[in-house]
Amino acid sequence: MLEIVLGLAAFALLCLYDYAKMKKFTKGISLLFFAAVLMLVIATARLTDFSRIFSAGSPWFRQVFFGISLLFYAGMVYALFFALPFSKTYGACSGENDVVNTGVYALCRHPGVPFLILGYIFLWLAAGGTELLIATVTFSLCDIVHVTIQDRFFFPHTLKGYEQYQKITPFLFPTKKSIRAFFQGLKTTQKD
Repeated sequence: MLEIVLGLAAFALLCLYDYAKMKKFTKGISLLFFAAVLMLVIATARLTDFSRIFSAGSPWFRQVFFGISLLFYAGMVYALFFALPFSKTYGACSGENDVVNTGVYALCRHPGVPFLILGYIFLWLAAGGTELLIATVTFSLCDIVHVTIQDRFFFPHTLKGYEQYQKITPFLFPTKKSIRAFFQGLKTTQKD
């Protein structure tokens, strides 16, 4: 259960990172974010029984579920590291950043969360195990709590136009309207 504690500590560090960013601390705060991500990756890897997925007698569906989990994790990595301006988002604070409301951020305000939850669900379907199931539920709930705190307390102070963004873009799960906005943004990008 040390891995669960490590994961919980990772989410606490993420909240500390957001607080430091809101208070405009600059020295080393990006290390908090990357330490938290690393702690969560290590906890997840230690909880995953890869032999159940890749041993010679493993059923084929375990590898398929593992592959699907990797796709969802790749979606989360894209949402966090490529759909946002990296240096402005994770670099030293130099003031308020602008809201990103295009691409996956037109679908919902926190697209990394559904990707993370689905990644964990499919990883558990691939590897099984009680501790991984506990981590799946715990880390998913922690992520929802974390983004709720971001949405209510941190982002309105650190992102220009966030209140308006909250009014037009759903919190966690896309709607018909946000899906249309996403595809409209794709059409606009293709014309440019």
